Amino acid sequence: MFLTASVAKTEDTLKIKSKVKEATVFFSGAEVVHEAAAKLEKGANMLVIRGLSPTIDINSIRIRANNGVLISSFEYLVETVDDDAELK
Repeated sequence: MFLTASVAKTEDTLKIKSKVKEATVFFSGAEVVHEAAAKLEKGANMLVIRGLSPTIDINSIRIRANNGVLISSFEYLVETVDDDAELK
């Protein structure tokens, strides 16, 4: 998931906003590809990616990274509070 995005760092968590790169519509649903980018510090980093659908099928999530970045885990949560105001 890579594209230039605004980043706000709070308590060792990077909050970034995703953008839709492409979408394919099927009779039974759709495939939407989002992109986001962040400059990471050496060591462990936690990213919060905003702008994803609250109705996403958690089993369909695929995350990719490059430049030797290892993704150790992910968690999908739906937040009802809109704190996108933190993003600049």
